[in-house]
Amino acid sequence: MKTGEKMCNRCGKIKLVREFYKRDSSYRSECKECFLMDCKSRYDTDPEKHLERSKKYNALNREKVNSIKRAWCTKNPEKRKEILKKWNTENPEKIREAGRKYRDANPEKRKAYGIVQVAINKGSLLRQLCGVCGKEPTDAHHEDYDKPLDVLWYCKKHHKALHIAKDNLDKIPQGVYA
Repeated sequence: MKTGEKMCNRCGKIKLVREFYKRDSSYRSECKECFLMDCKSRYDTDPEKHLERSKKYNALNREKVNSIKRAWCTKNPEKRKEILKKWNTENPEKIREAGRKYRDANPEKRKAYGIVQVAINKGSLLRQLCGVCGKEPTDAHHEDYDKPLDVLWYCKKHHKALHIAKDNLDKIPQGVYA
């Protein structure tokens, strides 16, 4: 065997080291191909056990899993769109249920949204251009739901970005910037 090669204990073939998964400071004894075949056969034998194990891992490593998912979604926007479209068509009841839960959990948001829609329809509140890029169409953004007609206008892209930024700010431990 040459330097940078290793023999797979499963298939017996001599392969480059990069064809083996790392484990701690060394490499696994079986090549990636054999390892993946083994994983698939274990999954096929008992899919319920595999799913339960995955759920447990995901719950314990939520930040890492979410980071990996975000990276994949960023690299594969078209494939993500396709997967979401398929899921949405296959799960209309879940979508309705999630919407109902959100409305029930956020009555003040629903009320403010309704007041804005009525004001727009009556013409007493006019949609404006996005406060960031100046484009249309725009969404009304409430800083305070107790003031339903006091809104800022953002296009979908910047409105979403604003909420993501606010959600991330909420996760910063108190006193970090004090």
